[in-house]
Amino acid sequence: MTIPKTETTEAPKNKGGRPPGGTKAGGRVKGTPNRVTASFRETILNLIETQSHKFEPWLNSVAQGIPSLEEGRWLVKPDPGRALELVAKIAEFAAPKLARTEHTGLDGAKLTITLLDSDRGLL
Repeated sequence: MTIPKTETTEAPKNKGGRPPGGTKAGGRVKGTPNRVTASFRETILNLIETQSHKFEPWLNSVAQGIPSLEEGRWLVKPDPGRALELVAKIAEFAAPKLARTEHTGLDGAKLTITLLDSDRGLL
């Protein structure tokens, strides 16, 4: 027994939003963090402030390691580089990353800086 094939046409999917070429109306301004992002950042900052006394011993145990009771063995091997990475990751939550800025002279030309000392003139 064979089942006859039937063709179906799918209705176009409605993606919602404004039509192409329409103007934006309402919503948040570009670059403004949304409420969830702001709330999350505030929660992390609060955690850092209230639990900062626990970070130092934790980072020290990562940097210096935790020796085992068995001679020559480690529960946690010393890794100062990893401790520094952890500090950098925590800092990302406390302060936003700054964009790099390139300074140039007029129309992209080389920038010349002259230092002056009020008592001696040019340095």
